[in-house]
Amino acid sequence: MTGDRAAIVVSAIDVSAIDVSAIDVSIVLITFNDARRLPRALSSLTRQTLRNLEIIVVDDASTDDTADVVAQAMETDSRIRYVRLDTNSGGCSAPRNRGIREARGTWVMFCDSDDEFERHAAKNLLLVTERADADLGCGVVERVDANSGKSKRWRADLHEPAVLASIDDRPDLIADTVSVNKIYRRSWLVERGIDFPEGILYEDQLFTLKAFAEARRICVITETVYFWYVERIGSDLSITQRRHEVRNVRSRVEVNRQIDDYLGARGLHDLARTKTRKFLSHDLYLYLSTLLELDDAGAHAVAAELAPYVATLDLAEASCQRPALRVATYHLLIGDLDGLRRAMRFIRWSAVVDAPIVIRSDAEGGSVSVSWGCEHLDSGPEFQGLGPQGWLDVTALGLDRATASQRRWCHRLTSLEAGPGGWVATGCTVDAFGGLGRATSAELVLVLGAQVLASILLEVSRPGFGAEWQWRTTGSHPVGVGTGIRSGDRGFLAVRLTIDGVVNVMPVRVPESAAPLRILRGPKAFVGVRTYPGEHGVVRWHAGRSSTTERFVGRLRQWWSALGVPVMRMLRAGARRLGERLPPSPSAVFIGTGDVPGSFSGQAQAISVALRERRPDIEQAWLGATSSGALTVRRAWRLARARWWVLDVPLPAAIRPPAHVRMLATQVAVPIVRTGVDDPDWDIASAAQRKAASALPRRWDARHAAGADTARAHLDLPADRVNVVYAPLGDACLIGLEQFVAELGDRVHLAIASGSGRAVDIPSVLRHSVRDVSAGNAREFAYAASDVLITDFSPVMVDFALAERPVVIFAPHFDTFVARTKGTYVDLEEAGPGPITRTMSELIAAMTDLLDHELRVAEPYRERSMRLGDGPPTVMSPHEFVAEMLGEA
Repeated sequence: MTGDRAAIVVSAIDVSAIDVSAIDVSIVLITFNDARRLPRALSSLTRQTLRNLEIIVVDDASTDDTADVVAQAMETDSRIRYVRLDTNSGGCSAPRNRGIREARGTWVMFCDSDDEFERHAAKNLLLVTERADADLGCGVVERVDANSGKSKRWRADLHEPAVLASIDDRPDLIADTVSVNKIYRRSWLVERGIDFPEGILYEDQLFTLKAFAEARRICVITETVYFWYVERIGSDLSITQRRHEVRNVRSRVEVNRQIDDYLGARGLHDLARTKTRKFLSHDLYLYLSTLLELDDAGAHAVAAELAPYVATLDLAEASCQRPALRVATYHLLIGDLDGLRRAMRFIRWSAVVDAPIVIRSDAEGGSVSVSWGCEHLDSGPEFQGLGPQGWLDVTALGLDRATASQRRWCHRLTSLEAGPGGWVATGCTVDAFGGLGRATSAELVLVLGAQVLASILLEVSRPGFGAEWQWRTTGSHPVGVGTGIRSGDRGFLAVRLTIDGVVNVMPVRVPESAAPLRILRGPKAFVGVRTYPGEHGVVRWHAGRSSTTERFVGRLRQWWSALGVPVMRMLRAGARRLGERLPPSPSAVFIGTGDVPGSFSGQAQAISVALRERRPDIEQAWLGATSSGALTVRRAWRLARARWWVLDVPLPAAIRPPAHVRMLATQVAVPIVRTGVDDPDWDIASAAQRKAASALPRRWDARHAAGADTARAHLDLPADRVNVVYAPLGDACLIGLEQFVAELGDRVHLAIASGSGRAVDIPSVLRHSVRDVSAGNAREFAYAASDVLITDFSPVMVDFALAERPVVIFAPHFDTFVARTKGTYVDLEEAGPGPITRTMSELIAAMTDLLDHELRVAEPYRERSMRLGDGPPTVMSPHEFVAEMLGEA
C-alpha cells in the first residue's frame, strides 16, 4: 500500500466527531501482513459489550491488503482508527508503544491480529478495576488450537478472583506474562514510564513484570478475556513456537537479564526469587524440551545460550524444579547433552526412565535415597555449593516403588525398515531398573488399546559393560495374536518383556522429527501397516490395504458382509427355532460383558468352578451379551440348546429365553443410592438412563474370593505397602491423585475401579503408586487384594463392611447429593460403615489415622458395619448356587 493511500484512509476519519471524554478504553490492535485473520480480530473488538471504546489498528508497515481490510471496517464503525508505521519494526513492541501514545481512553488494552477478545472482556475488566480504583486488571487466556478448535484455559490456577494491594500479595502472578489479557490505566503507564522494550522478542515479559511491580492495586478475575490462537503446523508459527531458533533463545535470555537488572535496581529481592523459580521451572523447561527434536549441532547451540545465564541465577531455587528437570539442569550446566536429553525424555515421554536408577540406604539401613544414575553421580562438579547427589536425587519420583509390570522402560527405536524376509527393526533400552538380563522373552508388539494384536520376536544383547542393551527383530513378519488386525485399526508399537514371570508392555519411542514413516506388511498378507509419529514420542501404526489388489479384496469382503446381513439374520432365526424344538442339551451358558471368564464377576467364575467339580459332564460356554458378535448363528444355537442360563448382567432385550431354559442370576450389590422408582428423577429419565441405573454391579463375597496374596500376584501389586481400592459410583476420579501420592505414596498403593468399567486416565509419573483396575476381572482381584475401600456411594461398601475391612467415604459433594439430588437408602452419617470426608485434607487425615492404627476399624464403625450386614441377604456360596441350579437344594 502506498503512503498516499494511507493518508486517504486516515483523513477519512472525522476525529472531531468523536467525544474523547466518552472513551473509557482504547484497544490497540497490532498487525503485520495478516489481512486474512484481521477481520476476525476486528469483529471481536467491535462486538464488545462495552460500547464507549476506541479501536486503534497499528499496522507495522504491511505489504498485503491490511489497509483495505481496515478501511472497509471503518466504514461501518467510526470507533476504528488506523495508524501505519513507515517501516517494519520486526516485533510487537514498537506498534504497541505507538498505540499507547495514540490512545485517548482512560484505560488501554492490547490485541494481536491473529487472536480474539472474549465478547465481555473489556466490560468485565473495566468494571472490577474501576470499582477497586486499581491500576491493573487481568483475566484468563484460553489457548485455542487453530487446527482442531480445541481450547484450554492457560494458567487459570493463577486467576483466583481477588483485589491485591500489590504483587507481594500473590507473587506467583508474575507467571502470567502475556500483556493481552490485561487492562492498564493509561495515565499510570505514562507516569511510570512503562512501555515495551524494542529490539528484542518476549517484550511482554518485561512489560508485564514492570506493570505488576509498579501497580498500586491489581484486580484478578477468573473469567476468560482472550482467545490465543496457536498454529501447530505450517510455516506461520508464532514467536513462542520458534523456541528451537538461536535468536529466540537469545532474546528470552536477554529479556530475563533485563528483568533481573530491573528487580535488582528496585531492591525487589523476594520478587526476584519468585522470578528465578518461574524461569527454572517454566522457561527453561520449554527450551530444554526442544533439544529432543534438534540435531546435535542445533542442540549444542541452544544449550550454549542457556547455560551461561542459568549459571548466574541463584541455584538454591532449583529445589522448586521437578526432580527430572533438576537433573536436566545439572547436565546443562556441565555440558552433557546426552545426559540432558535422557532426563528430558522422562518429562516429555510420559515418565520413561532412560538412565539407571541408583538406590542407596543410609548407614543404619533405614531411609532410602534414589538417584538418577550417570557418570557424574559420585564425581561430578558442584554448583553454588550443591553437589551431584543433590542435583541427581529423584527419590520423590517413587521409581523404586514401581512393580515389575509398571516399570516404565524407555525403548528407543533406532531404525525400522521392510526387509526381504520381514520387518527389520533395531533399538536400544537402558537397564534402568536392573534385571533386563533376566528377560525370558522380548517381543516387538502391535498394541490396540490394551490388547496385543501381533508380535515379532526380538534378539536382545548387551554390546559392552554399560547399562544400554541393543535389540533387533529376527527378520520375520508380525504374527497375529487373538483376533488379529483389521483394516482401519490404529495403535502403537511396543516392546513386551517377560522378566521373572511378569509381563511388561511399554511403547517404542523416537523423537517426532525422526519417527519413521513406513508401509510394512502386517500379520495378514492383504493388510499393510503404516507407521507414523504420535504424541510423547510414541511410534504409532495404522492398518490398511496398501495395494490395488488388496483394496479390491477389501471391497469384495465389504460387499459380501453387506449381502450376508439378511442371510445371517435368517440363519440365526432358523438355528434358534430348531434348537428350541430339540431336547435341551446338558450345557450352561454364562451371559456377561465379555466372551472369556476373565470379563465376568468373581461370583460367576466361582460358580463355574463349583459346577465343573459337581458336574464335569455339563458343557460350559461364556457369552458376551454386549459384544458385536453376541447373536451369531453359533451363539444363537448355543443359547437355544442350553439347559441353564447364568446371568452376570441384566438380560439384553435382544435375547429371548426358550421355555425349557432355567435362568439364575448372580447376586447384585445392595444399592446405597436411591434407584429405580425411588430415584427422584426416575419419571423424567430416558430409557437409556433407566437401563444404566438398573444395572447394579455384582456382589463381591470375600469368603469365596481369591486370597489376598494370589490377587496381589495376579495384578502385580506391591506387597510392602497397604493396597487401597477406590471405587466411585460414577466414572469421575474425584481424588486429587498428585496430592494423595505426595502424602501417602510411600505407605499406600491406590487401585481405581470406575463405576462403569471405563479406564481411568492416570498421569504416567504417578503409576508407581496408582493403578487402573476398572476393566474385566481386575476389579474383582483388586477387591480381594485391598485392605481399605474408598468410595462415595458405591454399593460395594456393604460387601467390604461385611468382610470387616475399613471403608472411607470420600464425597466432595456429599451434602448436595444426599439432600438435593439422588438421596440414599442408608443414612451414611448415622449408620455408614466409615468416616465421611469431603476434602482431600480430610481424606488424607482419615487414611493416615487408619495407617497409624494398623487398619483397625474403629468404633462406632465396627458396630455400624455389623448392623449394615444384617440388612442384605447373605451371598449364596458357589456350591449352594449350583445345588439351586441343578434342583438339588
